[in-house]
Amino acid sequence: MLNKIRAWIKLTSINGISSTRAIKIVKALPELQNWIDDHDSPLSEFSFVSKQMLDSLQQMADPPQWSKIAGLIEQYELKFVTFFDDEYPFILKTIPDPPAWLFYQGNLQESDFTRSLAIVGTRKPSSYAITQCKKITGELARQQMVIVSGMAYGIDAVAHRAALDNGSRTIAVMGTGIEQVYPPEHRELAEDIKRKGALISQYIPGSIANIWNFPNRNRIISGLSQATWVVEGGLKSGSLITARYAQDHNRPVFALPADITRETSEGSNHLIREGAFPVLESSDILQVMGISKSNLADSSLKMDSLNDLEKKIYQILLSQSEEVQFDQLLVISKLKISELSTIILSLELKGFAEKAPGNRIFAIK
Repeated sequence: MLNKIRAWIKLTSINGISSTRAIKIVKALPELQNWIDDHDSPLSEFSFVSKQMLDSLQQMADPPQWSKIAGLIEQYELKFVTFFDDEYPFILKTIPDPPAWLFYQGNLQESDFTRSLAIVGTRKPSSYAITQCKKITGELARQQMVIVSGMAYGIDAVAHRAALDNGSRTIAVMGTGIEQVYPPEHRELAEDIKRKGALISQYIPGSIANIWNFPNRNRIISGLSQATWVVEGGLKSGSLITARYAQDHNRPVFALPADITRETSEGSNHLIREGAFPVLESSDILQVMGISKSNLADSSLKMDSLNDLEKKIYQILLSQSEEVQFDQLLVISKLKISELSTIILSLELKGFAEKAPGNRIFAIK
């Protein structure tokens, strides 16, 4: 595993090779660790890899600080998953700029991302916001919703804790190396999340808290979630950045109506003015997401009736807030027309999908 991790970090350490470009490269040249150190690199055949990038790759023996990184991976028993691995959250593959790889602790389950909701908000919430976040998140957790947040002070921590206290899984997306706990006061919370969910990071182990990391990680919070709920936040808060990502990802945005005289309420009230769904009770979220309490209770049992390809297509459908064109599904799934047609028919017969006019398909939740 260390050879695989080293290869991916080495590739993405090269200036100009973004996650998107790295994914494109490895799609064309699988088994990265088998050729990454070759001086006669096959990358020279790619027009989108410059000579400067190629020279940098050939001159680099190991990624910067590789010994330290490898030590942290072994010390903290960090898990690693790439865009091409089955364990990679499929919902994340549907955003425009998915990370090429993730480090994580805890465990990831395929079902986590069929009922996932991002809950974000200010680090200094009002007592009203805390009360409503606890109450509504608790109700959603009891309906098996998986809560995704950033483990920051304030609303993030309230949402994670409410999920855990009510028997739900929860996922924290870090803005630092995965082995770190930031803020340090949330060490106990992080341990609880690992036992009933996962800590996830797109950053190399050893990466410290950096102000620029957190807006970037917010796209992952949205990317892992079927929808985003902003409980309370200012106009320039990270919560609003997450909401904008959710809008870009074509996923519903919710906001808690709040005191118009509070600065930390301006963002959530602004979102409602701009078209976000107001949240007065948990059913407001469930209804917009097309989820009823009756079918939530046995959702995990229903998923067991699907094979791997059927689950894959169903997850793609769930990740979209609107009906999906058959041709679009072909592009995302990379299946043949005959294969996809058979899967869609099976999902229809099993009650997981329906067709709409115009050769469009939507998920039954």
